[in-house]
Amino acid sequence: MVCQRIRQALRGVGTGGCRSRCALHNLEVLALDTSPSPAEKAVDVGATEAIRAKVGGIFVPTLREDTVGTIVPMGTEMGKILDLHTLGELQVFTAPYEHTAMMLLRPQICTVEGSALMYVTAKPE
Repeated sequence: MVCQRIRQALRGVGTGGCRSRCALHNLEVLALDTSPSPAEKAVDVGATEAIRAKVGGIFVPTLREDTVGTIVPMGTEMGKILDLHTLGELQVFTAPYEHTAMMLLRPQICTVEGSALMYVTAKPE
């Protein structure tokens, strides 16, 4: 009875539930029309680095939430802080490593204070 309810619930799950669907398919709890694609290989990273705002202002992200968990090249603009009155650029954030792993970011336009945590990045090993 429980397995039947799980099957019914997961039939309507889209790509957001892919990991659950794959796991249940591999355990032979859920029958799928096609086999799920294999999971992407994880990338090991070194120590994480917090990137903070040097000044306060309006933060405008260039990279959005779909970038978390990906690798971006050095120099890629990640976002910028604009002056509240003139909208002039006060600080531009760029990827610090040849291959920068994006671990955490602010995905929306917002006001920030100086020293606010903006990004967490890491260097792949």
